[in-house]
Amino acid sequence: MHCNTENTSNSPRCLCFIAPPGSIAGKIRVWSITENAVLATAQLHQDMVTAVAFSLNGGRVLAGTMRGRCRFYELADRKLEYVAQVDVRNQRGAHASGKKVTGICAVPGQPQQFLITTNDSRLRLLEGYGQILKFKGHRNISTQVRAGISADGNEVVCGSDDGWVYVWQSGAGGAATAGPSGYQQNRGAQQQQQTGGKNAAYQAFQAHEINVPITAVACAPAAAYDGRLSVLGGSTTASAVGMVADGQLASVAEGVPFGQPSAATARSRVQHLLVSGAFNGAIRVHELL
Repeated sequence: MHCNTENTSNSPRCLCFIAPPGSIAGKIRVWSITENAVLATAQLHQDMVTAVAFSLNGGRVLAGTMRGRCRFYELADRKLEYVAQVDVRNQRGAHASGKKVTGICAVPGQPQQFLITTNDSRLRLLEGYGQILKFKGHRNISTQVRAGISADGNEVVCGSDDGWVYVWQSGAGGAATAGPSGYQQNRGAQQQQQTGGKNAAYQAFQAHEINVPITAVACAPAAAYDGRLSVLGGSTTASAVGMVADGQLASVAEGVPFGQPSAATARSRVQHLLVSGAFNGAIRVHELL
């Protein structure tokens, strides 16, 4: 069986992980880590599984499909019971037929909310079985991109086909903030555009080579950077401080050993720490000052 780690989630309650071992088969399997065996299965008909996730308490399994659907299952008594299906698509336009779901993420502190990534360059925030907010600005046409959420649930982060990382405020109101240095707000826009359940007010920075798709972005917990000095020599731009590619770790802050702050960083403390992974296998760590 093949486990697609790009679409694997850990259940906090059941100590299981789930993955489509061959998405074309349309089958979901839940494995028990402690038993080292398949715990439950579910079969989809005339569709392919492209993304999976657990709910925060591990009691539910969500499966995204090639046709732009999100299916909900209850995990109980060693069975996956189908509950509901949500069409994750626009009501009109070129993408009204639905595009592939490439990522599902449970929202911290919100047991009924899930963030869905799809190949129509949209992120959709679901609550229950309804959409409450849509995020746009990045580009995701065919890549297996998965968005992420900060530990406090306040920021949504996502990679893009153009090599940039995009950040949105997850709240449904209020003005956009200036954010850490190095961000570009809507690449020039200064006003938040959030009407009709859409949030197009983003901040972004180039994280990898231009047009190298970024498939995953994660927010580090505050404990990883809280109060820490920058290693970027006092730079005021969002930059990669480390890169892992083909197993090699390298410092990209010239003259500054990785993980060791220079004397020039006394005025620069890290405000956010992000990790991004690209289609070419590179992983970079970004300090936002």
